[in-house]
Amino acid sequence: MAAKCRFCGKAFGNAQGVRAHLKSCAAYQARPEKAAAFRQPAIGSGSLGNGSVGRPENASCDEDSDDSDLPLRQLQQRLAAERVRLQLREVEDAHAERDREAEAKANERQRLREQELDEARAKERAKEEARRNQGESARQAERREAEKREQQEKRRSVIQDVKRQVVDWWFS
Repeated sequence: MAAKCRFCGKAFGNAQGVRAHLKSCAAYQARPEKAAAFRQPAIGSGSLGNGSVGRPENASCDEDSDDSDLPLRQLQQRLAAERVRLQLREVEDAHAERDREAEAKANERQRLREQELDEARAKERAKEEARRNQGESARQAERREAEKREQQEKRRSVIQDVKRQVVDWWFS
């Protein structure tokens, strides 16, 4: 895509080349500045209240100047004030968004802490339950042992009684 300088007629490969050329183009540099009267001041330049909005920087602030441009200056001042308000609103929105993100991160950290605490409590409960189950199984094993010994004692006593009766009957 070829591009051409409108001031000197020189051809370039693209529009970016033309823009770069304009910095050194003599025809472009020599053109009259007709848009200087309508140029907006930079935000924060301090020119909102001094009445110099819309005038070239080298224009004087004479009191005998024409008041016909007063509505234009007032409109430009309002526009500049609105731009400042919009930028302020954007900054406030960005701050609010950052606050929401920080709050969401804090909530997520709190949720993770609570989840870790719940997991730790669940592990502790599981350990306690395992200890209880272990104690219960030990008691059940002891009961079974006691019942087994008791049955053996009964058998032994029955056998001893039978032996005693046989020996007593034999000798009598």
